Amino acid sequence: MVIVESYLRLTKQDGGKVNFRGQYAAVTEVDALDICVLGRDILSLFAAIVDEPRQVVCLLSHRHSYAIVEK
Repeated sequence: MVIVESYLRLTKQDGGKVNFRGQYAAVTEVDALDICVLGRDILSLFAAIVDEPRQVVCLLSHRHSYAIVEK
């Protein structure tokens, strides 16, 4: 693991951009993980919903909420 200076840009639902600039931990061995991950230092700012079957990751800010309901 190394620390890298980086700039991340995420796209909001309305098409706007959210920018993060800082130092982040990075894994240097390609085979060290079997999936791509976004660091906990960014994820801790959001509620994260991971829908693996649909291959969707949603990051919700404090202004948003969600409900889990049975269909």
